Amino acid sequence: MRVVDLAAPEAVRQLADVARGADAVVHLAWAFRPSHRPDRLQAVGVGGSRAVVAAVRRAGVRHLVHMSPVGAYSPAPGRRVGEGWPTQGIPTLPYSRHEVAVERALDELESDATADGQPPAVVTRLRPGIVLQRSAGSALARYGLPP
Repeated sequence: MRVVDLAAPEAVRQLADVARGADAVVHLAWAFRPSHRPDRLQAVGVGGSRAVVAAVRRAGVRHLVHMSPVGAYSPAPGRRVGEGWPTQGIPTLPYSRHEVAVERALDELESDATADGQPPAVVTRLRPGIVLQRSAGSALARYGLPP
């Protein structure tokens, strides 16, 4: 087991060392706290995810699995949407803006051929659903809404 601070400058090198030779990398890390430090949340969520993408490229891994919650989706009041719905998020929510920034990094990885002529890496985006109970609503809202 290796511990890597995704927001650290050496994260790409450390992650690439770990990923080298792997068939796939599964990226599930994201920070929700401290909510009063959006700079830290962005450094871990966006910066850390970009570090994972860069490490996948550097290590030559051909498949990245990333958990990308529904916060990346554009608003669709009163509508059901499919996977093709735009991922432009909700600009007024920092969490959503961060998710959108990561979506763009994943888009780039999906579209970039490698320097040695290999096709772009495969990116699998997991978008888990959430089932909430009414009594937990206000506590859970604090994870995604600004103070």
